[in-house]
Amino acid sequence: MKRVLRHGFTLIELLVVIAIIGILSTFAVVQLAGSREKARVAKGASMSGQLMRSLGDDVAARWDFDECAGTTFTDMSEYGNDGTLVSGITFSTITPTGQGCSLSLNGTNQLTIPAPPLSARQTKTMWVYIVGPVPGNQYLIDEGVNNNTIQIYASRILVSENLPVTGFVLSNATVTTGKWYFIAVSHDGTSISLYLDGSLDKKQALAGIAPTGPITIGNYGGGGGYRLTGSLDDVRLFNRELTSQEIRHMYVEGLSRHVVAR
Repeated sequence: MKRVLRHGFTLIELLVVIAIIGILSTFAVVQLAGSREKARVAKGASMSGQLMRSLGDDVAARWDFDECAGTTFTDMSEYGNDGTLVSGITFSTITPTGQGCSLSLNGTNQLTIPAPPLSARQTKTMWVYIVGPVPGNQYLIDEGVNNNTIQIYASRILVSENLPVTGFVLSNATVTTGKWYFIAVSHDGTSISLYLDGSLDKKQALAGIAPTGPITIGNYGGGGGYRLTGSLDDVRLFNRELTSQEIRHMYVEGLSRHVVAR
């Protein structure tokens, strides 16, 4: 009588095979996720480069503050209006993306930089991280002396044109401390569009004005106690009004999965 051999797996062998398949699947998923993340970063960098190239001569000033050391920060535009750090203002590794550096201001000083050629049709964009009390009046940037400003006022963003003669725009949204915000202000010559975190917050009729003096970062151009306590990053000035799509793109460019909020 022939003995019939039956080939099969024991329960233990099956469990081992299942475990091996699970481990291999995990490695495959991790590798795929890493590849996708690299592709996303590469695509974002490419889109960012394309955007800046498309803006071309419209870039009037670009301060990224990524030197991270020394006392000078470079204007990446063709005008080369570099700045020099002063007491109370330093580079910081706290940034919207967790990469590079930002400009940290402790509320005791401000920076004055020669103004590039700007018209009444222009756009200002920047990231801001507020540490000081938001109910107060803190200037983020001033072109000339109250020609064109962005301020934190009464827990809102205030944009002014030639105060007190022309007028101002006050945001609908409120801001708070300990959080990065992306602010964009676009002037088309007859109205102002205020964007917060890539979305339009308010559009209001307001005549534009070309600045008549230097750029002041972190305080009122005429001096006084309106200094910013917080951080600024990627401050950019454009010599035309940007579209909502361009502003949205710049906001997405600055995002990261790991947003620093200290």
